[in-house]
Amino acid sequence: CIDSGIQEPFASTDSDKVDRVTVQVNATFHKPPAGGLNDVHCPEGRHYAVRPLVEYVRRTHPTGEIFWVGTDTDFECEFGHNMVGSLSMKDVFKEIAGASFFVGFNSVLLYWALRNRVNCTLFPDHQGRNDMRIHKEWKSYLDYHDE
Repeated sequence: CIDSGIQEPFASTDSDKVDRVTVQVNATFHKPPAGGLNDVHCPEGRHYAVRPLVEYVRRTHPTGEIFWVGTDTDFECEFGHNMVGSLSMKDVFKEIAGASFFVGFNSVLLYWALRNRVNCTLFPDHQGRNDMRIHKEWKSYLDYHDE
């Protein structure tokens, strides 16, 4: 929403960026179906079990500090800090704003990262890159991982 009387609707979040990658593990509360993904559009199609999210982070950020955030408390990974299910939304926002990189899906977390000038990699899903409305001043911070 837009209130024409408010020029800066968000509190200042300018902070020193640390060399950290914050990764959105998933954007779903449901597990993907055992029968496959042929009929899955959203949200299960964003699940880390069916998207190459972990492999992408391992390959592109092999030495960086990794914070995994999200809702699926079954998530396990042999590298990085598993913060899944242990942070409030406010805490996640703070971690994203201070990170140097964000990896995730089309969600409020992505837009928060872009708003805070965090370099991002987006895993597009049923809403392809050409369907998204990204502010032009944010586009320089956004890259896509098309599988």
